[in-house]
Order: sequence, then C-alpha cells, then structure tokens
Amino acid sequence: MATDTPADLWNYRDSYHIPSGDLDLSGFEVVGRDGSIGTVDKATNRVSASYLIVDTGDWHAGHQVLLPAATVERIDGDRRLVHVDRSRKEIEEAPDLTKKDMRTAAFQDRLQGYYHGLYDTGL
Repeated sequence: MATDTPADLWNYRDSYHIPSGDLDLSGFEVVGRDGSIGTVDKATNRVSASYLIVDTGDWHAGHQVLLPAATVERIDGDRRLVHVDRSRKEIEEAPDLTKKDMRTAAFQDRLQGYYHGLYDTGL
C-alpha cells in the first residue's frame, strides 16, 4: 500500500506533538514494519532538521542509519519504543551514514531523494 509523501521529511508528523529542542530518546528501541531496526544513538527536533541516528546492531553490523523525522509513526515512552513506517530492507538500502558526510549537501540530497522515492512509489 502506498504511503503519501510527507510534506517535509525533516519534521515530525503534524499528528504527533514533539517538544522543541533535542529529544532524549537515547537507548530507545526503533521498530520498523518487520521488526527491530536498532537503538537510538541521537535524536533531534530542530525545525526542518529533525532526525534519528540509529545503531543497527547485528542485522546490519557496524552501521548507523539516519532516519528523517517523518518516518516516525509514534513514540511509546513507557516501553521506550520508537515506531517507524519503514522496513529493515528499506533502511538497509538507504545511503550509508558517515560522520564525515553527514552534514554535506550531497549526502542530504541522496538521503532525501531516497526516502522521497520510497514514499512516492509506496515501496
């Protein structure tokens, strides 16, 4: 089933209120459509620049992924879970995150293009 493209990948969905400033989600488990993605290393809530950095653990060993805020469906603070609307395969195929490239325009363009492509095609 196709998912509509969020208006802005870098903001949390309008239906979910997130307080301003950095989020303290460190250590929360990130759960995708088909299981655990990993644990949150860092989360931000900056206007038009919100994202999660997730350590993927054993299934994609040695990697961290950057998930745009719009991928977050809901946060369960009691159970320390962040639910996202992407599968493990979709996240594994996203552009690799390196500290060096993270803030470059080229990386941001690749990442934005990748996730917009998923929403546009309904993969």
